[in-house]
Amino acid sequence: MDTKSTLRDANARLGKLGDEMAHAGRSAWLAGIGMVAEAERQGRDTFETLVRRGETYEARRREDLKERLQRATGRARRVRQWLTGTLEETVEGAARTTGQTLERLGVPTHDDIATLNRRIERLHREVESLHQS
Repeated sequence: MDTKSTLRDANARLGKLGDEMAHAGRSAWLAGIGMVAEAERQGRDTFETLVRRGETYEARRREDLKERLQRATGRARRVRQWLTGTLEETVEGAARTTGQTLERLGVPTHDDIATLNRRIERLHREVESLHQS
Protein backbone atom coordinates (compact mmCIF):
# COMPACT_ATOMS: atom_id res chain seq x y z
CA MET A 1 0.00 0.00 0.00
CA ASP A 2 1.27 3.36 -0.79
CA THR A 3 1.25 6.43 1.40
CA LYS A 4 -1.45 8.20 -0.51
CA SER A 5 -3.87 5.33 -0.23
CA THR A 6 -3.02 4.94 3.46
CA LEU A 7 -3.69 8.63 4.00
CA ARG A 8 -6.94 8.41 2.05
CA ASP A 9 -7.93 5.35 4.05
CA ALA A 10 -7.01 7.03 7.36
CA ASN A 11 -8.81 10.19 6.25
CA ALA A 12 -11.92 8.15 5.34
CA ARG A 13 -11.79 6.35 8.67
CA LEU A 14 -11.36 9.68 10.48
CA GLY A 15 -14.31 11.13 8.55
CA LYS A 16 -16.39 8.08 9.37
CA LEU A 17 -15.29 8.31 13.02
CA GLY A 18 -16.15 12.03 13.03
CA ASP A 19 -19.60 11.25 11.57
CA GLU A 20 -20.12 8.54 14.16
CA MET A 21 -19.03 10.89 16.95
CA ALA A 22 -21.31 13.63 15.60
CA HIS A 23 -24.16 11.12 15.44
CA ALA A 24 -23.35 9.90 18.99
CA GLY A 25 -23.17 13.50 20.19
CA ARG A 26 -26.49 14.31 18.53
CA SER A 27 -28.03 11.16 20.03
CA ALA A 28 -26.72 12.12 23.48
CA TRP A 29 -28.10 15.65 23.02
CA LEU A 30 -31.50 14.29 21.95
CA ALA A 31 -31.50 11.82 24.86
CA GLY A 32 -30.84 14.73 27.23
CA ILE A 33 -33.69 16.72 25.72
CA GLY A 34 -35.87 13.60 25.95
CA MET A 35 -34.99 13.30 29.65
CA VAL A 36 -35.98 16.92 30.25
CA ALA A 37 -39.25 16.39 28.37
CA GLU A 38 -39.97 13.19 30.33
CA ALA A 39 -39.15 14.88 33.64
CA GLU A 40 -41.43 17.75 32.69
CA ARG A 41 -44.24 15.36 31.74
CA GLN A 42 -43.83 13.32 34.91
CA GLY A 43 -43.63 16.49 36.96
CA ARG A 44 -46.85 17.74 35.40
CA ASP A 45 -48.52 14.34 35.91
CA THR A 46 -47.26 14.20 39.49
CA PHE A 47 -48.48 17.74 40.12
CA GLU A 48 -51.93 16.94 38.73
CA THR A 49 -52.06 13.73 40.79
CA LEU A 50 -51.14 15.67 43.92
CA VAL A 51 -53.80 18.30 43.17
CA ARG A 52 -56.46 15.58 42.81
CA ARG A 53 -55.34 13.95 46.06
CA GLY A 54 -55.39 17.33 47.77
CA GLU A 55 -58.94 17.99 46.55
CA THR A 56 -60.07 14.58 47.80
CA TYR A 57 -58.35 15.12 51.14
CA GLU A 58 -59.82 18.59 51.52
CA ALA A 59 -63.34 17.36 50.71
CA ARG A 60 -62.99 14.52 53.21
CA ARG A 61 -61.70 16.86 55.93
CA ARG A 62 -64.46 19.36 55.15
CA GLU A 63 -67.08 16.59 55.57
CA ASP A 64 -65.46 15.48 58.84
CA LEU A 65 -65.47 19.05 60.10
CA LYS A 66 -69.10 19.52 59.02
CA GLU A 67 -70.14 16.34 60.88
CA ARG A 68 -68.25 17.38 64.01
CA LEU A 69 -69.80 20.82 63.88
CA GLN A 70 -73.28 19.31 63.53
CA ARG A 71 -72.65 17.01 66.52
CA ALA A 72 -71.33 19.91 68.61
CA THR A 73 -74.32 22.07 67.60
CA GLY A 74 -76.71 19.27 68.58
CA ARG A 75 -75.01 18.87 71.95
CA ALA A 76 -75.10 22.63 72.54
CA ARG A 77 -78.80 22.69 71.63
CA ARG A 78 -79.55 19.86 74.08
CA VAL A 79 -77.56 21.55 76.85
CA ARG A 80 -79.35 24.86 76.18
CA GLN A 81 -82.75 23.11 76.31
CA TRP A 82 -81.78 21.37 79.53
CA LEU A 83 -80.52 24.61 81.07
CA THR A 84 -83.60 26.52 79.93
CA GLY A 85 -85.90 23.85 81.36
CA THR A 86 -83.95 23.71 84.60
CA LEU A 87 -83.93 27.50 84.89
CA GLU A 88 -87.68 27.70 84.21
CA GLU A 89 -88.36 24.99 86.77
CA THR A 90 -86.15 26.79 89.28
CA VAL A 91 -87.86 30.14 88.68
CA GLU A 92 -91.34 28.57 88.83
CA GLY A 93 -90.40 26.69 92.01
CA ALA A 94 -88.99 29.83 93.59
CA ALA A 95 -92.11 31.80 92.63
CA ARG A 96 -94.37 29.10 94.07
CA THR A 97 -92.37 28.93 97.27
CA THR A 98 -92.24 32.72 97.57
CA GLY A 99 -95.98 32.96 96.90
CA GLN A 100 -96.75 30.30 99.50
CA THR A 101 -94.49 32.01 102.05
CA LEU A 102 -96.11 35.42 101.44
CA GLU A 103 -99.57 33.86 101.68
CA ARG A 104 -98.68 32.25 105.02
CA LEU A 105 -97.46 35.63 106.25
CA GLY A 106 -100.75 37.21 105.21
CA VAL A 107 -99.30 39.39 102.44
CA PRO A 108 -101.98 39.99 99.80
CA THR A 109 -101.39 38.67 96.29
CA HIS A 110 -101.66 40.63 93.07
CA ASP A 111 -105.12 39.18 92.51
CA ASP A 112 -106.18 40.14 96.05
CA ILE A 113 -105.09 43.75 95.45
CA ALA A 114 -106.82 43.85 92.01
CA THR A 115 -110.06 42.56 93.59
CA LEU A 116 -109.77 45.12 96.38
CA ASN A 117 -109.23 47.94 93.82
CA ARG A 118 -112.36 46.88 91.89
CA ARG A 119 -114.41 46.87 95.08
CA ILE A 120 -113.08 50.31 96.08
CA GLU A 121 -113.95 51.71 92.63
CA ARG A 122 -117.48 50.25 92.86
CA LEU A 123 -117.94 51.70 96.38
CA HIS A 124 -116.62 55.04 95.15
CA ARG A 125 -119.19 55.08 92.33
CA GLU A 126 -121.97 54.20 94.78
CA VAL A 127 -120.90 56.95 97.19
CA GLU A 128 -120.78 59.46 94.31
CA SER A 129 -124.24 58.45 93.14
CA LEU A 130 -125.60 58.81 96.71
CA HIS A 131 -123.94 62.15 97.10
CA GLN A 132 -125.50 63.50 93.90
CA SER A 133 -128.95 62.37 94.89
